Amino acid sequence: MQARMELEQERTDEAASTVARGLGFLDGLPADETASVRAELEAIRAEIARLPRPEDVRAVRAAGGTLKLVRTQLADRQLYGVEESLRAVAASLAELPPAITVEQTAELAALRAELARIAPPPVSALTEDERVAESRAKTRLLQARALLESRQNDRIAGVLDEATGFIAQLPAAARPPLDAEIAAIRTEAGGAMSAEALERLTDELDRRLRDADESVATDLHRARETIERVERRLGEDDARAALAPAAVEVYRTRCTALRTRVAAAIKAAALARVAPVAAELEALGAGDPFAGKTQPEAYAVTSEIETLKNRIREALDAVPADDPDAMAIEARIRAVDHRIEEASAAWGKAQLDGMVVKT
Repeated sequence: MQARMELEQERTDEAASTVARGLGFLDGLPADETASVRAELEAIRAEIARLPRPEDVRAVRAAGGTLKLVRTQLADRQLYGVEESLRAVAASLAELPPAITVEQTAELAALRAELARIAPPPVSALTEDERVAESRAKTRLLQARALLESRQNDRIAGVLDEATGFIAQLPAAARPPLDAEIAAIRTEAGGAMSAEALERLTDELDRRLRDADESVATDLHRARETIERVERRLGEDDARAALAPAAVEVYRTRCTALRTRVAAAIKAAALARVAPVAAELEALGAGDPFAGKTQPEAYAVTSEIETLKNRIREALDAVPADDPDAMAIEARIRAVDHRIEEASAAWGKAQLDGMVVKT
């Protein structure tokens, strides 16, 4: 029967409607033919009547949730607002059928006993000024909580400082719950601020590394400086405190990969600049560059050769000396030097021979 199924599924309102419709269908039919069905429907209606109303069930669950939260607060010694929560639960349970609140009523009593055990001694009646200070302190704490939830952490410290000022106007016995709430908010805000600091740091590092990556193709000097800036940043105190060692290693690996790309681009650019100069040097050093030259002309050729060599070596300053391509170019320079030395010696001998002939 549909009503029975709905009842078993705790769809009480639907089951009640189904029973009412079923009984309505039976009206006017012979009693002897409908007696068993009517009896079943009436039995289900009686069961429904004994069940708590859905709104009562929801109220019991809400009370249970509040009591669970209060137990957590007591465990953490965060007593601010606990008494108010317990009073609200007690008022709610008082309006419900006792049969469905046994568990919650027992938990309420246990929590009140626990609160009495750990709560500070009762505070004597506050003066009018003290009540105003207490009210203002609680207002600031509520504001701090709202700021924390909206992640406006930069404003929390000022609000808590104001709350501390009002709490200082209260008797010592009245301060512990409020002081505990301040400590709890500061702890939570500190954790949230750490997360925000980490997010800002990773955003900064990622942005700089993207800049370095894009600069490899357009500005090698900028790319190299940006990589060095990231590596220095990783060594600063706040970065080492915020980043896990594995994250630091990931960033250092990215820096190393970018350095490799920068080095390759620098080398390619240097080799491109060197190639025509090296070809010019080898052409100048081919054959006998001093043949038929006067002394000033020979000196001019020597000066030009030295200028070309210096241009090549300056272009290769950014390339490691042990780089195979750099070493190959240096070997070509030495080969030119060797030919120049031979040509210079031959030119010097020819100059001496000419002087002998003249004498």
